[in-house]
Amino acid sequence: MPRPTLNCKISLLIPLGWILFLFVLCRDVDGATVTAEGVSKWAEDLSGNIQKIFEEATKWHEIHKVYSVVADAEIFDPRTELKSIKNQIEEYLKERSKIAWDAKVSLESKELKNLSDVEVNDPDSKNFVRFMSAKTQSDAALVYKDGHFAGTSFVNGTRVFNLQPNVNFYGIPTSSEASAVHVPTPVYNRNPYLLTRIEWSDIDQLYRRNRERIKDLSFQKFCSESGFMRYFPAAPWMWDNKAIELDLFDCRSSEWFIDAATMSKNVLIMLDLSGSMLGQRFEIAKQTIEAILDTLSDNDFFNIMPFSKNANLLDECSEEGLLQATMRNKKLLRTRLANYTSEGKAEYEKALPMAFTTLLNIKNSSRERTRDTQMGCNDVIMLITDGAPGYYKEIFEIYNHEKKIRFFSFLIGEEAIDFDQVKWMACTNRGFMVHIGNMADVQEKVQHYVKVMSRAVSRQSHAIQKETAIWGSVARERMSKQYVISVGYPVTNEDTFMGVSAVSVPVGELHQMAHPSLVGGRSYFFMLDNNGYAMFHPQLRTIDEKSGEIKPTYNNMDFLQVETQQPLSNMIQSAVINCDNTNTKKMNVLFAIENMKRVYEQKNSYHAECIENTHFTIGSAIAEGDQVRLNRRKHLDLTQIDLTWLEDKNWRIHPQWRYCLLNDSDTDLGPEQAFTTYVRQMKSSGELPTLCKPREKLVKRLLLDIQATSSFRSLLDLGWKSNKKNGVHISFFATPSGLIRFHNESLEDFSEYVEEDNGTHRVYKHYVLELNRNSIEDDYFKRAVRMKDRIVVDINPQTKLWKLTENPNPYGNYENETLLAVAYRAIFVNEALVGVAGIEFLYDSLVELMKKFGCSPKDESARCFLLDEHAYVVYSSQPDISYSEYLASQDKKSTGKSSALGGFFGHLNRVTEWTMELLIKKGFYHETTFVDYQAMCDVEKTVVAAASNIMKPLKQLSQFVFWLFFQLFTFASEFSLLPRSNSIAEGYTPTFQSSDVRYPCQKQTKFYIANPDKSKLGSSALLEDHMERLCTKNPLMCAVKVYASWVEKTNLLLVVVKQGPNSNCYDETQCPLSDPPVLQFGLRKSADPLAATPSTGGSDADVCLGAIPRKRKNVIQCLRDDYLTDESELPCSRQHRHLPYSTLLIFVVTSVVLFIPGYL
Repeated sequence: MPRPTLNCKISLLIPLGWILFLFVLCRDVDGATVTAEGVSKWAEDLSGNIQKIFEEATKWHEIHKVYSVVADAEIFDPRTELKSIKNQIEEYLKERSKIAWDAKVSLESKELKNLSDVEVNDPDSKNFVRFMSAKTQSDAALVYKDGHFAGTSFVNGTRVFNLQPNVNFYGIPTSSEASAVHVPTPVYNRNPYLLTRIEWSDIDQLYRRNRERIKDLSFQKFCSESGFMRYFPAAPWMWDNKAIELDLFDCRSSEWFIDAATMSKNVLIMLDLSGSMLGQRFEIAKQTIEAILDTLSDNDFFNIMPFSKNANLLDECSEEGLLQATMRNKKLLRTRLANYTSEGKAEYEKALPMAFTTLLNIKNSSRERTRDTQMGCNDVIMLITDGAPGYYKEIFEIYNHEKKIRFFSFLIGEEAIDFDQVKWMACTNRGFMVHIGNMADVQEKVQHYVKVMSRAVSRQSHAIQKETAIWGSVARERMSKQYVISVGYPVTNEDTFMGVSAVSVPVGELHQMAHPSLVGGRSYFFMLDNNGYAMFHPQLRTIDEKSGEIKPTYNNMDFLQVETQQPLSNMIQSAVINCDNTNTKKMNVLFAIENMKRVYEQKNSYHAECIENTHFTIGSAIAEGDQVRLNRRKHLDLTQIDLTWLEDKNWRIHPQWRYCLLNDSDTDLGPEQAFTTYVRQMKSSGELPTLCKPREKLVKRLLLDIQATSSFRSLLDLGWKSNKKNGVHISFFATPSGLIRFHNESLEDFSEYVEEDNGTHRVYKHYVLELNRNSIEDDYFKRAVRMKDRIVVDINPQTKLWKLTENPNPYGNYENETLLAVAYRAIFVNEALVGVAGIEFLYDSLVELMKKFGCSPKDESARCFLLDEHAYVVYSSQPDISYSEYLASQDKKSTGKSSALGGFFGHLNRVTEWTMELLIKKGFYHETTFVDYQAMCDVEKTVVAAASNIMKPLKQLSQFVFWLFFQLFTFASEFSLLPRSNSIAEGYTPTFQSSDVRYPCQKQTKFYIANPDKSKLGSSALLEDHMERLCTKNPLMCAVKVYASWVEKTNLLLVVVKQGPNSNCYDETQCPLSDPPVLQFGLRKSADPLAATPSTGGSDADVCLGAIPRKRKNVIQCLRDDYLTDESELPCSRQHRHLPYSTLLIFVVTSVVLFIPGYL
């Protein structure tokens, strides 16, 4: 085999900036074989050249000098900063809770009019009730005559919503003319009982005054116990399926409503499994249990007790006999029900005492507010049966003589007739009995228990104070599609529970108060609820990247699981949740970016502050050595602002951050135009505008960055001609305040567009304007600050340019698409982060340079690689590299050939696998384990032959059936034939809604992280002194020597693999990859924490470990039931209404909507 030599012919395509360097290089190594010294020299010269090109293109040294003049580093106290943020959030939330309180007071001061059923629906009556419908966006009404039997009358509307885009509501159209009223589909919207409450709940004048006073106030709302929701300002209703106007939302299923209506609960569900509970009855019983569990939040505790001949709790992990009602625990116990069958006689004599004893034996200390695991406020037993053989009065007399425990009965089955016994149990124990005849009956009947539980709230309304607001968990709001928390208060009228008044608080607004520019580049803030779930956190991933849908776990990810600590430590969580700052808590974590493609090790110090009158915690994680930030040297006189700082149009600020509040009508103003307007006001008045004061620190940092970077364009203009010759077409600088300055010019022989038969198509996506608008929140920024003092070089997989010439690319391929590379580095002034400077340039430039080293794709005797800090391939000289294949492989839906570029080095082939092992052994990389607790897994489906042919007619049939049932459903709804159905609301997604595509799971992988300052080679680049035979199948076919050297001041490692004479190391038939892989890289499912049971391979200890509640903060108020109150005069039962056709309709429609699409 011929000896590899260095080809020193200078290609016309190579950028001129590299020529001098290449002449020196060629002189040194021309004609020489690969040597350790030569590889080290290549790496050294490559480093120098990258630094030179980068400096010329970014002028980062000049940026550093300017910042050194106007600002300096300051060491900040994390606790002081956190207290300041805590105070700001506290005032913000206090103001929102006051608005909800004022709405409660206003509603309770109003008289509920005693209007007749006729006059509220008589258009000629002065008491005819109109309301602005969220669905029709007007107050028109369809009124039925003579109880639905004499036709309908359409009443024309008098008002319609004038919806206009609202900048303070993230651009969605709103109207302040009136509040909108949403009525669930199965609820008759002209029901007199409903209409009187709609009329009573109108407090639009108060809502409007609040909005005029507070620019960034979100939705004010009221959810009635009768089902409607009033919200202000009005906004278009978000349908579950817009095409057919399908609406499954019911505000009574939202957590903020249920928590305010019922307080926290201890619930024990008794399930009769006698021999008669078979078939449909058992299915209805299980559906009833699911509906009950869906009304429980993480502030409740529960257990299920199936009983027949014997009685046993489904779970026996908790010392108290009850589990916290987390999503995992609810799914765990529901799954265990599948192992039970009905048989024998129901032994109530055993089951009832056990149920009462379980609740009565809850330790008093567990009910105290000082305990971390405080149980619920009120005790409840729910019996699900098809009939009881007796009254068992003596058992109730012994165990519930004082009626401390409410008892609810759910009689199952269309043919069930034994009402008296179960009705007596409920009515004499302050409960309620309902008869559930079929599946569609379940949701309506379960709601009755919520109404009964709200009696305690109504009777003790005097104990509800402004400071005891009910704070909900994070939910995705239906109107805005934003993540919000809701603060609310129960509303009563003459000791009757009417509903809940509430205000939405966007989580994004709270996040901006804890702004990342207030701490170092690797540090961050987070916020937790009382259960330790992350409300915002830079590692919280709420969207499933593959499906684009919201994850079921978006609002119940434990802080420790989001933080990805190594190893898990409850001590840290307890200290954070309870705001214990007596000693600084420290923890090693893995910070992940690029959708789990990269992780970085860092050691954090944790501080936490409890937010007064809420159960929330605001915390900070300060990375080691990151307690420094930039501070202006001299106070800025606002009248001295130079407006020329903003003349250049090539600057952007964060599109989602509120620097200054705006008027609702300012939607046409872009972020930059709006801020420029406020800067003019600052210069004119010499003061910060009132609407900028809520974000004063952020605004001042932005002004500092604007001033310091005002000469960015002129600096780059001086040398841009040489930058273009070096393949650079974009230079940018991003700051923690959200400012990005950029400069770009087109490259000759390349286009951003491609002409096709159907016209011109743009193939290029701008690195700043389209791909990376969010500065400090973008992955490149996070990566740069974690690779301090190094230029990070990588391929940009998200875009490309179109080649206009017909010359082959540096790999010798005739391809129209060409790749782009990026390089960026963080800039610091005395350890304080200034920002990140970067460039985007032609990838061809890097390839041409590597060819000049002798790393030609045509030379199989020596292959060269550039690896990044996680051993992904940035450059490879292997001959089969194709730009088109690389770009295609970046498509998530691609099933084609994967490219070596961007791939993990250790999984390319047997040679790279063995080389990677050697690099780890020699200390170039080290191994760490990463567990992704937020992962989603695909459901494994059974493949059936000719499935597509079989399913096609079924799909067409299902579409017809869906259409038919929807028409029938609409008809039945209009005639008020339907009971209230299962409402699948985004605000409170049912725990048990099945998914046939993706589900939450736990994944794990090994990562290999670079040690650029450590290796065991000293100055030599040779990893082993002799040729290594690495092929296990045919050792004689392959012998290699490996050389490696860090490219100083960058994130790159140069690796050269030299084959021995007559070797054929890359023949995969002779030298295949190890099976199983030696390097366990790649996320693989390791657990399913939401369905872990001993039957699935989990030990009892593992199952109980997940079932026992973690440290948590108590709810703010616990209104215990006044069990001495006589409720004998109150209604305590509701028998089944025989509506077989209507109930069948709603059940079938809901089933089709939720389940058929998953199978088809």
